[in-house]
Amino acid sequence: MKWLNIIRKSEIEDVDISEVVENDFFDIRYRLQMLKVDNPDFDDKFCSCILKMLEVSRANFKDFEVFWVHGDFTPTNMIFNAKSLYVLDLCCNKTGSYYQDIARFWQHLENIKTTNMFRGHIIDELKEAFLSGSNKKVDINYPEFVFHRIKCVITDLSCYKELLKKVPWFRKIHKHYYHSQLKWLKETVEHYR
Repeated sequence: MKWLNIIRKSEIEDVDISEVVENDFFDIRYRLQMLKVDNPDFDDKFCSCILKMLEVSRANFKDFEVFWVHGDFTPTNMIFNAKSLYVLDLCCNKTGSYYQDIARFWQHLENIKTTNMFRGHIIDELKEAFLSGSNKKVDINYPEFVFHRIKCVITDLSCYKELLKKVPWFRKIHKHYYHSQLKWLKETVEHYR
């Protein structure tokens, strides 16, 4: 059985799709404001470019469908054995895009690569296996996937910034994390210009 069958069973009807996307934009704008504080990497020009790129991306969404999504679908919120898979931490459930949970899981694996705890090719193989197990073909260059991956990166970077204030040793574990995610974000924004 494909892993996403369980999650996608409850397709939502009568949901205003534009409201769902606008909620995502609100969250992105809020987190960009957080990142701009005392952070020269996120100046007004760069933040404006990100938002413009996301508008272009949103204009290219095709067949946007709304589902119940987990909201924080990552390997750390799963328990599994040979017969069963259990998804935990359902407090973030909401209506959203099919690609929201896919991009969150994908981005979490990218984050793991920056810790150097696992070999990069193993994480890449896991990402490919994950994507091939979804119910529909997932193209990581598809505008909706890119939109949600950028949202994940911005969310992660804003949380990282706050976490460093409370747990300074976290920087030692994830020393490449911030710069690798910022580099990907800048390259992606530049590609869409």
